[in-house]
Amino acid sequence: MAVKKSKSKKKASKKVQKNVPNKAKKKDVKREKKKKAMEKVATKVMKADKKLVEWRKALMAPAERAMIDFFLYPIAKNRGEKEAAKKVMVESYVRGDDVVKQFILFLAHEQLSRAAGIKTMHNFGHYRKMMGKDTNPGEVRKAVYRTIFNYTTSLEGLTELIGFIGELGDNGAAKLLSYHLSYYSAMEAPALQVLRNATIDALRECNSPYALDALLSYAKYGEKTDRALYALKKWDEKLDKVEMGPEEKKFYAKQMAELFSGGKEKHEYYR
Repeated sequence: MAVKKSKSKKKASKKVQKNVPNKAKKKDVKREKKKKAMEKVATKVMKADKKLVEWRKALMAPAERAMIDFFLYPIAKNRGEKEAAKKVMVESYVRGDDVVKQFILFLAHEQLSRAAGIKTMHNFGHYRKMMGKDTNPGEVRKAVYRTIFNYTTSLEGLTELIGFIGELGDNGAAKLLSYHLSYYSAMEAPALQVLRNATIDALRECNSPYALDALLSYAKYGEKTDRALYALKKWDEKLDKVEMGPEEKKFYAKQMAELFSGGKEKHEYYR
């Protein structure tokens, strides 16, 4: 009897040994299928990402060149070329997604940021100090030339670029304008007053409710608000044409009406 039991045990163990490799093979096959399926998905995603990256580059590259053409006016580019450059930037902005739009706004921001150095006389001595005494004098002169001759190192270039951002007119453009308005309002100087006025006018041209928020805030809490109120008058006229819900329109109409009727002068704090 004992011999029979041992034989049956051996048969059972052989069956288990046979089954184990089969199960392992099935698992390996499943893993391999899953791996191949994941690789296919990853390849598709990579191809889609590559196409997206190339599409963005196709819009961003001409916009970047156009911004250079814009600030090379009037020395290296004429008025027609400058206007053509603005059209290229608008086309890329309108066709682009958020990444493309933010890149173009970044380019504009970099040029508008030149306002920070508007009080500095950028001569040879200034750049020699900034670039170091070992810098080739020719490179120092080039830096001076760029500052003298670039369009966006002067008020007329900066104000035109501000107006251009207002023409783009969406939430991103409005937010960039409100950022720069905050900077221009941080100090009192005639040049910054010019840039403040230009920015308020640009917010007037936007169709973003955020631009309206920025103007309302400036008109409520600023001391010199005539220009902001003028901009709000334009917004009051076009409010029905702007895309927003009826409740939102009612809210903004009420806010503007209070400012037009001299709301803050009626408050006891201003008596």
